[in-house]
Amino acid sequence: MSAIHVLDPGLSNRIAAGEVVERPASVVKELIENSIDAGARHIQVSIEEAGMKVIRVLDDGAGMDREDAQLALRRHATSKIASERDLFRIRTLGFRGEALPSIAAVSRLVLKTRRREDEAGTEVQSEGGTILKVSDAGMAPGTDVLVKDLFFNTPARLKYIKSLHTESAHVTDAVSRAALAHPEVALALSGNGRSLVSTPGDGRLIHAVAALYGRELAERCIAVEETALDLRVWGLAALPEINRAGRSQIMFFVNGRPVRNPALTQAVLAVYGGRLPIHRNPVVFIHLNLDPSLVDPNVHPAKLDVRFSEEKDVARTVESALRRALDRVRAIPGMDLSRTAAGGGRTARPSTEAIPERQVSFDWTRTGGERRTSSGALARERALEAYRPITEEAAGADATGVSQEGGEVRDDAERPILEAASADLKKGRPEWTNEETGPSERPRVPELRAVAQVLNLYIVAEAEESIFLIDQHAAHEKILYERFSRQMSRQEVGPMPLFVPVTVELSVAELHRLKPFLEMMREYGLTIEPFGANTVVVRTVPDIWDGLDVAALTREFVTDWVEERVERDPRSRLEQTIITRACRGAVKAGQALSIPEMQALCDQLRELDNPFSCPHGRPTILQWTRRELDKQFQRIQG
Repeated sequence: MSAIHVLDPGLSNRIAAGEVVERPASVVKELIENSIDAGARHIQVSIEEAGMKVIRVLDDGAGMDREDAQLALRRHATSKIASERDLFRIRTLGFRGEALPSIAAVSRLVLKTRRREDEAGTEVQSEGGTILKVSDAGMAPGTDVLVKDLFFNTPARLKYIKSLHTESAHVTDAVSRAALAHPEVALALSGNGRSLVSTPGDGRLIHAVAALYGRELAERCIAVEETALDLRVWGLAALPEINRAGRSQIMFFVNGRPVRNPALTQAVLAVYGGRLPIHRNPVVFIHLNLDPSLVDPNVHPAKLDVRFSEEKDVARTVESALRRALDRVRAIPGMDLSRTAAGGGRTARPSTEAIPERQVSFDWTRTGGERRTSSGALARERALEAYRPITEEAAGADATGVSQEGGEVRDDAERPILEAASADLKKGRPEWTNEETGPSERPRVPELRAVAQVLNLYIVAEAEESIFLIDQHAAHEKILYERFSRQMSRQEVGPMPLFVPVTVELSVAELHRLKPFLEMMREYGLTIEPFGANTVVVRTVPDIWDGLDVAALTREFVTDWVEERVERDPRSRLEQTIITRACRGAVKAGQALSIPEMQALCDQLRELDNPFSCPHGRPTILQWTRRELDKQFQRIQG
């Protein structure tokens, strides 16, 4: 008997399903992508028991005729690929023809669909991938997919399913990413009859972010925009004060597809480095639009990972766009003491008096057709006008319902923005326009006059009708950081010989990880040589470490380096590590300073490229305006 045989079609379908359908969220993701590819403007998703019992996805897309509805449940049947050439210019989300048959292979599925030109729709019922019944169906144009009893015929898969709470969270995440990838599509998710997600589908990314993550986060986002040759980068980036422990909200969308790419993630982290507290991560929603032939979405079975033909150039453009956006923002934190004068408790909540060019503002409620805006919001709203989506039908009015020409308010302006109807928008992704405002001068700290030192920790200074409080250690650390960074960029860092070489014991594995970087480290003044089976000897260190505890610093450097995985851009990481170690020489908390020393620190702080945070992301300076103080002392009212 032959050892090799052809698999039963049912078994091969279940194996294929294992690549596409990992959990209920996989089903939801694939069905939403099919709906978007069909031109849907409204998609409703409902689940029961986190999708294990029921998943239903209803859309108002193009629909299918009877023949196509049956073909859609066959493997490798697709309307999106016609030739080998199409594989290299993928313009749709689902293109392999595996989603529906893979889902049907591990569930009881009912597909209802109707084209607009047809009088009746088609209903296809299947179980375990086998079509049981095909009949007419009365329904509105679009497609309605009902998935019941997921993995009913593959019980071994159930042991990999987490708790219902966890699976529901994954479904919510899948819907949220789809909504952020396509803000022009209104998406709604309900679980066990309760609404979980609802986005307006008005084409504005900022409104999708607000609907998904809340008004507070959305209001602290700035617009990102840059075009380089065939690549356009646009989206939103939260101010550094909004940060997370994990990286789940560092999101990228390539031609409308949510993706993962380590090079893009590292580009974002490089920009936020020094702006965030240590071990914290930024929040960004970045879209990339480029020629499909330059993108390979076939890296991952679920099409999550992508490769770019010019990955370094793409990452560099993302980094440039993000850096330009953040560099436009001048944010010196103050303290919200508004409740103190009213007799309430002290609310030491950090607030940001931001002066960005394109910070997003909102008009969440209206009274009598008039906008209510927070302080400075109107100017920022005007600066963001260029980023609003324009369609032929909405060319005379922006997405908030306010005419850009005459200032008139449409009828729907009486409703909150996030409830505004989106059905009047045409099909297709809205075009985005951009009016360049020209380069802005890098924000700087004003000319400060040092007045005193308090608690041997903070410097009190005054300028521009304001009082400033400076963390002497954080400020000096940032001064040293930028100084050493410039030295690094100009290759002015050399080796400093150690009179007594430092030895560091490592494991064999650690020594193996260290060896590939020894020659690169030598370029920066670090001469490290193997010394025995599992020991290295350090003979020179960067001269910017002069005056520090070099022995302790060197041991710390070597052990930290071998403990972390260094896979991408090791040179940049090496530079940052050397610089950060050098900053150990900064003025310490508790160290008394004279007025001239404090003034010198204030003057140097003003010359920095980014004086507002230390290398670890903590603020260096706080500000109170005279008006704020006058209000607290009740010199003025309101």
